[in-house]
Amino acid sequence: MKKDCETMLNMDNKILIWFNNWDLYRVIDPSYDEKLLNILYSDKTKALELHFHGLKDLEALINLEENIYNRFEYLSLHAPDLKWDQETEKILLKLRDVCKKMNIKNIVMHPHEVKSWNIFEKFKDLPLSIENMDNNKPFWQTVEDLSPILDKYRFLSLTLDLQHCFVNDNSMKIAEEFHNKYWNRIVEYHISWYDKKYLHYKLFDTKQDIIIKALKLKSIPIIIESTLDRINDLDKELNYILNKLIDY
Repeated sequence: MKKDCETMLNMDNKILIWFNNWDLYRVIDPSYDEKLLNILYSDKTKALELHFHGLKDLEALINLEENIYNRFEYLSLHAPDLKWDQETEKILLKLRDVCKKMNIKNIVMHPHEVKSWNIFEKFKDLPLSIENMDNNKPFWQTVEDLSPILDKYRFLSLTLDLQHCFVNDNSMKIAEEFHNKYWNRIVEYHISWYDKKYLHYKLFDTKQDIIIKALKLKSIPIIIESTLDRINDLDKELNYILNKLIDY
């Protein structure tokens, strides 16, 4: 008998899945205040990714009341594009302060603008991961692209964006190759559908299930990056993805 969605979320090896604070940006300001976090919190899932865009956002996170975010079992941060070494070091130093106050499990970085990877050697204490890129970037999309970095800097983990895999190759072979080589380095999934206008969009409308089917490690936290048109879409998107994960 198939497990229902509630069981999948509450069994011992439960699926840890929820949203990014920017997924409702068309509905509510994607800040870090209690109003938005109350909307995004769920007793069933207790996971959240917070997108920040610079030092000012990190200061805002540090200044939050502790009880607002400690209710989340899994918290990750999505960094902005890190372009200049001096700016990158300032952000990484501030991230240390954030991690002292918040139980951050993963810090997601886009690799395409990084100038010097050696700078991260000084920050091995942080839970850093790099994300595979979509087809709007000139590089960093495949195993071959990311292997030189992941193989040299073993302290870096991988956040595998399945939508990015799809837009580069809709057979999802890229996702399979990442699983085959780096199954033990994947610490988080990103999942959504591609839309030309919004980039990331809801799967329950587009029903591009091949992206969900490519998710192989159900014990790994899943962050839904589908941008939504209304608050009620949160449960619709969650339940649609979970039902497909049951099937697969």
